[in-house]
Amino acid sequence: MRELLAELETDPFADAPEIRLSPRGRAVLSLLATGATYRQVSERLGMGIGGVRRHIEKMRWQNDCDSILELIARYKARLAAEQAEASNLRR
Repeated sequence: MRELLAELETDPFADAPEIRLSPRGRAVLSLLATGATYRQVSERLGMGIGGVRRHIEKMRWQNDCDSILELIARYKARLAAEQAEASNLRR
């Protein structure tokens, strides 16, 4: 019983890496995470490819990521943690 209570009191996002994103950055990253190319992202969001690249570089710098793949992995991990928390709240 104590173990269950301890588990419920723990922060559900403790294992998920923090990630800082602007709303536009989140839109860019969510499309890239689905496999979209820079060109597809730029067309979908109505911006130039240079703008997509700048958003990516800014997000990498803000989140101390060495690559776009690391940034996408952290984004997906955070999304999974948020979805798990939402699922737990609905129970």
